[in-house]
Amino acid sequence: MNKQNMKKVRLSVPFSYDNKIIEKSTTRTYRNVPILHPGEYSDGYSRTMCYYSKDVVKKYAMNWDEKYLDIDHDVHKVLSRIGWVEPKGWDAKQNAVVADLKILPVTQNAKDTIALIDNKLIDSVSVEMYISDSWDDEKDMQRADEILFSGLGIVVAGSDPNAKIV
Repeated sequence: MNKQNMKKVRLSVPFSYDNKIIEKSTTRTYRNVPILHPGEYSDGYSRTMCYYSKDVVKKYAMNWDEKYLDIDHDVHKVLSRIGWVEPKGWDAKQNAVVADLKILPVTQNAKDTIALIDNKLIDSVSVEMYISDSWDDEKDMQRADEILFSGLGIVVAGSDPNAKIV
């Protein structure tokens, strides 16, 4: 798999977590956040629909090249990088790829993001990934054949209605 031959896509999904833990380093951890369920989603770049089958999502759940966590997909601004993602793989119970989100509250942006999440004012992540795709005649849309995850953006609204903060 070569990401130069893949296209980059962004999918926004609300997230939930089992519990939050404040570690000795003061890192805020949101555990077992579902970041991608099988389904049909619109790509944030091209605005075209693509089908993500359970088999493909499950197969590539641990296929990551980067693991950044940023605000609003703002990957090019230093102060928007607020932490990192620890991939956990496929979770059959949630029917989703899950990960732990680690936010390091050393900048005001990171502290504000934690406060917004904890007060349930924002509840979504948007997965950043590269995909190889092909046309699916039956679904009349693109179908993801390979996935290479690169990171997550904390966003206001997500597109996956099955991932909610509990």
